[in-house]
Amino acid sequence: MSTISLDNVTVARPCSAQWADMEGDERKRFCGACKLNVYNLSNMTRAEAEELIAKSEGRLCIRYFQRLDGTIMTQDCPLGERVAIYFKQGVFKCVMSVLILLGLALSVVSVFQCIHEAHLEVKLRRAIEAVEQQLDGLNQGGASAS
Repeated sequence: MSTISLDNVTVARPCSAQWADMEGDERKRFCGACKLNVYNLSNMTRAEAEELIAKSEGRLCIRYFQRLDGTIMTQDCPLGERVAIYFKQGVFKCVMSVLILLGLALSVVSVFQCIHEAHLEVKLRRAIEAVEQQLDGLNQGGASAS
């Protein structure tokens, strides 16, 4: 078995089948169009990907992410790992920010609701006092007329 370097990998005829439409996992999926397994080199270590290509003698369907400089990104790529970590941290920070903002918004709504209820309570108390004063006036006027 000869050694193969990912630096020399090219795809002779790129396939138009969509990865998302295939059944399988993140490393290998079955393509219903060509009836072959498609291997995701970017979800393998460099050694695993090179071994797979060497065993297949170069005849297999593959999927991979290629950087602008032409190199293939693999699972054990230090830069790719850092990007994935930063992305996950960024997503986590974004989700946490949204949750915090949602909590603050609910708190503000709750405070305004309490203020509104207190305002209504004061208005109700004043209305009750006004009615009580009118009743007292009627009772005092009715008591003095008798």
